[in-house]
Amino acid sequence: MKRLNPYGTRLEGFSRRRFLGGTGAALMVGIPALDVLTARKAGAQAAAPQRLMCIGAGNGFRMDEFTPTTPGANYELPRILQSFAPIKNKISVFTGLGIDEARGPGDHGSGVAVTFTCVTAKPNGGGGTGFGLGISFDQVMAKQLGKLTRIPSLQLGLRDGPPLGDGPYGPVYLKNLSWASATEPLAPTVNPGVVFDQIFTGLDPAATAAERTRRLSRSMSVLDYVAEERALLYPTLSGADRARIDQYFTSAREIERRLAAAKTDGGGGVGGLGCSPGARPAVNLSYPDTFKAMADLSILALQCDVTRIIMLQMACYRNDNYFGFLNVSKDHHALSHAGGEALPNSEYRIVNRWIGDQLGYLFNRMDAVKEPTGTLLDNSIGVFNNDCGDGNSHDHRSLPVLVAGTARGKFPAGRHYLYPRNTPCGGLYVTLLNAMGVNIQTFGEKGSGPLSLPT
Repeated sequence: MKRLNPYGTRLEGFSRRRFLGGTGAALMVGIPALDVLTARKAGAQAAAPQRLMCIGAGNGFRMDEFTPTTPGANYELPRILQSFAPIKNKISVFTGLGIDEARGPGDHGSGVAVTFTCVTAKPNGGGGTGFGLGISFDQVMAKQLGKLTRIPSLQLGLRDGPPLGDGPYGPVYLKNLSWASATEPLAPTVNPGVVFDQIFTGLDPAATAAERTRRLSRSMSVLDYVAEERALLYPTLSGADRARIDQYFTSAREIERRLAAAKTDGGGGVGGLGCSPGARPAVNLSYPDTFKAMADLSILALQCDVTRIIMLQMACYRNDNYFGFLNVSKDHHALSHAGGEALPNSEYRIVNRWIGDQLGYLFNRMDAVKEPTGTLLDNSIGVFNNDCGDGNSHDHRSLPVLVAGTARGKFPAGRHYLYPRNTPCGGLYVTLLNAMGVNIQTFGEKGSGPLSLPT
């Protein structure tokens, strides 16, 4: 007589392929959109997950409005960063870091590509073929930690750029900040509604708290079922299949802990702590409203633990002509070379200040999300970088770099770090990855090691 478990499954007919591809797939696809809390253990709180939020822009900044007048902890916020005043002790300003791998011709085409890869782009004649670059900073983390969430990483943008490159560098280098490898660019999604659907797949935004609690209970039952199936199947598996099952259950145990936390929290929202999707973003949003939607969706995705790694591209050369709402007369790139860009209230400065204010909105919102241990910002690292410092001279050797958050106290914030000009930016990326638990010793084509952080 065939054995039946409490769910009525005949185990002799339940193959290894079905176990991994059927029940396992349903579990991994269905649960992460529901369970999104920091795991809680009896009588103690486990560490919150580490998150990485990368933001890239282009065309440089007026560095006199980005650079604090003094290094160290007692610096005054410069003009572009005034919106960071409430979280000044949680941000760090870096000056002197460079990406001279971005050497031209085609200073923006090569520069944008290098911002988060620190690898010289392979010229491809502007035609988009034969390109070659390197893995980006965010994807190094995704390869080691991305498997812990339903979506390994998110790539977001505000607008599609035109099919134009810069000099000998094709549009592939201007449109993509995330690279999984030298030949795998990861295109950003620019429609907030599509991003909403990615994050909340399988979740009814109109569901009541009671309905979400019932779904959590069903999910817990699925976990119990899978655990029983594993115990019965394990003795019959080969060594290789046992290894695969063990690897799968490492993730399943993490899911179980989060589900238990969500159940304890009452099942509110996607996984408790008010992680509720809200309304799907409207269509045809303005440029500033698109940024706000993407910023808010990024925070939800991190808060809900749908992903822990996000790359957000604000603008770059060739998709920088959406600032008419600021009453400026030209696109951002043209303003950087307008001749009056250094004037105190130039239109170039106006655009830069707006970008700084949006960054402030994003990171202040992250700090407003309370978690069992600190805030979302406390438990994250946010990085802003640009393809150049002074936009008029295409200066790749002194960049406006901002780091927000402390990675649970592992990264010292609240300082202006001043380095000699053209200190490799790749060293900072190594230091940040190490702080977030990613085992890496060098990064980029220079093989930059960890950046020393002076006290």
